[in-house]
Amino acid sequence: MFLKQFKDAIRDAGGQFDSALQILLNQSVDSLQALPDEDFVFIKRVLEKLKTKKVSRGRLKQACYKIELVEKRAGRKKLVLTEDDSSAQFVERLLKEVRDLKAEVLHLRVGRMPVIRIGGSLRELAGHPQLDAAMILGVASEVFSPSHMAYLSQNRMVSFSLSMAGISRFRVSACYEGGQLAMSFKQIPFDLPNLESIGIGREITDALFHLHQGLVLISGPAVSGKSTTCAAILDWLNHHRSLRVLSLEDPIEYLFRDVKSSITQREVGSDLETLEDGLRYALKGGPNWIFLSEIRTREALEFAINAAENGKVVLSTVASVSTSQALESLASLIASDGITLMERFSQAISLVVTQNLGPAKEGKGMVCAREIMIPDANLRTVIRESRWNAVHGLLESAPGSQSLGRSWQKLIRMGQIDMNAALESMSERELFESRYKAQLERGLKEGEI
Repeated sequence: MFLKQFKDAIRDAGGQFDSALQILLNQSVDSLQALPDEDFVFIKRVLEKLKTKKVSRGRLKQACYKIELVEKRAGRKKLVLTEDDSSAQFVERLLKEVRDLKAEVLHLRVGRMPVIRIGGSLRELAGHPQLDAAMILGVASEVFSPSHMAYLSQNRMVSFSLSMAGISRFRVSACYEGGQLAMSFKQIPFDLPNLESIGIGREITDALFHLHQGLVLISGPAVSGKSTTCAAILDWLNHHRSLRVLSLEDPIEYLFRDVKSSITQREVGSDLETLEDGLRYALKGGPNWIFLSEIRTREALEFAINAAENGKVVLSTVASVSTSQALESLASLIASDGITLMERFSQAISLVVTQNLGPAKEGKGMVCAREIMIPDANLRTVIRESRWNAVHGLLESAPGSQSLGRSWQKLIRMGQIDMNAALESMSERELFESRYKAQLERGLKEGEI
């Protein structure tokens, strides 16, 4: 009971941690000694972090003394994390390697060497030992704030952005796997991506330039570049249109500086407790565009539809492998009696872009196949009626739209990806093989491709 109160006080501290310290001081040495090692280490690391925060030095000194008494009684077995200051050096060295190797992600798991992902392939970082639980907790102690540590301890997972001076920015995700802490660091370049460099064509930029209301969705599976595409869209708008943009992110990844537009970025966990908290006040500042890092709840979807109906453009991401799956996923948030909301949903959608990545020829990075939906009357009808199986066929014929299969076909014809590599990467392989494979193989055989 006391530990939950302590964690809640840290989480809700708002920069004033004296109440959390008082909760700790109210506990006896015996009750602290009875804590599991993990909980004891959590308290110890919070106290270490508080040495750099605004807090009563007297209370902090008393709390640290109480922890020392527990350690003297219980011995060093309580010290799952040692006082060795090499944790900071270890973190810095790892993240510098990630930067220098231009790796997308660093993974840390108990029992394995650090693993990085480059161009979609995983490889171990040479010269590092296998990680144990203490080493990963040591990394966490260096990069987590007290509130992040409290959130992790209470919810068994946490995600936030991290800036390392002189190195790079990262999206940090941590969770427990089989009782052990695992972490990942996704590298976020300081330089913003642009639409041309990621292969976004004129059909999309033209649609974006003239868009004044509606719902824009960027979908795709994990690690398909959804956040990068959203950042490129916002940066393009920033250079081409004078807009008021509000970004609600969990967490903030790319950072923007105003050019033609004014962009306000708010982060879940730092600037607001939940995404829904941000939605309640999102329209008060009069934004033209609103970016939601992801729509996960009915409340967020209803907000997006309402904002689109009231002259705003809402940009967001959906985890899915196809446009039809993205639409079905969002529709599932609407209760079975939400017929009116389904009608509004079908009318609100202005653009859906679904991304799938595959390895480029000769190991030259990754290529991106994109499914594009610019809804016409027929597509709005199948969305309203939840006829998801009909979406793909209409994408083949709707003006301005493009199916994933057609996009993969273009990439193969242009020689950007090998046929077999494309087949391994695509989410709708059977459909592609039935519609396009034979035609492509004839082209390859006759030397047309």
